Parts: sequence; structure tokens; C-alpha cells
Amino acid sequence: MAGILAWFWNERFWLPHNVTWADLQSTEEAAFPQAEDLYLAFPLAFCIFMIRLLFERFIAKPCALGLKVQANGPQKAQPNAILEKVFTAITKHPDEKRLEGLSKQLDWDVRSIQRWFRQRRNQEKPSTLRKFCESIYLILLLLLIVMCCSGLCPAVGCIQELLGQVLLLTSDRKTAVSPERESIKENLKFLEVTMQEQQTLQ
Repeated sequence: MAGILAWFWNERFWLPHNVTWADLQSTEEAAFPQAEDLYLAFPLAFCIFMIRLLFERFIAKPCALGLKVQANGPQKAQPNAILEKVFTAITKHPDEKRLEGLSKQLDWDVRSIQRWFRQRRNQEKPSTLRKFCESIYLILLLLLIVMCCSGLCPAVGCIQELLGQVLLLTSDRKTAVSPERESIKENLKFLEVTMQEQQTLQ
């Protein structure tokens, strides 16, 4: 397990030239993000998922019902074990040859079988109420992202501080400066200046 972790966190892949993980250890003067922070992604993802479920159930759904959004889904197909088996195990879009065979087997006309498959496919589509709840959640999520990108969220300041620390670390090294390192420094400077200009425009 230790060998796999060492291969995954290879410094040559993750870090700039002449920088090691030891250089990014937090001290009393500066705090750096740690690789272990990535493990927080799993509980955070679970929390976001639960927030979405609670939002859609207790906020978005009552709003949809208040706006008279239809809660009923599409019309359900008539129960039929043979057609259901063909639908789930073979195909959801039968060709003419299969339709004729099912017509003889069930003593139905081909048009009725086509209608059954169309209704059965529509059953798997989300209802208008479900689409409304998902749309409201996505709109609010996009608004939050726009606020972060426009500088209206404290997370932008944290990103700028991190970029400044990395830039200071790479510029204070006493080792020789390689072209790759110079390119990284220029990109970091450009990104920091761009984010400061965006905040100024706001």
C-alpha cells in the first residue's frame, strides 16, 4: 500500500521543478494545503448529495406544487409480462420483424404493440415535477459558482493567498532556475494578476 501511495504522490508529477512535499509542510508562518485534504472530498460529496435531496423535497417540490406544476408522470403502459421481458432483456425499440412476431404471439395488432413500447419508454422519463426540482437546484448551484468566480465569495481570497505562497516558495529557492520553472512562475503571476483585476472591476 505504501508503494502505491508513493507512486501516486510522485513529486515529479504533482510539483514544480526543485520543489518537494517537504517544502509544502505547514509552519507557524505559512499554512499550505496538504495531500490528505483530498480525503475530505468524499464526506463533502455525501453532504452535497444530502443537501440536494433535502432541497428538492422540502423547498423545490412545495414551490412546484404551489405553481401548479404537474406531479403526474407519463401514461403507464398496460402490464404485459411478455412485452416487459422483451423491453428489459432484448430491446426497447423492436424492429418490424419482431413486432410481427409479438403480434402473432399476443394476438395484438402491430400498432397496439408499438403504442405499448412508446408508453413504456415514456415511463422511464422523469416527470415534469422532477425536472422542475432538478432545474431549481442547478440554477442555485450555478449562481453560487458565478459568485465565487466574480469575487463575491471568500474562497477567491484563499486561492489568491495560496498562489502567492507557491510563487514565494518557488522564487526563494537557491537552486538553479530551469525554463520549466520560469514558465510555471510566469503562469502563476499571470493568474494572480488576472484574479486581482477581476476583483477590481467588481
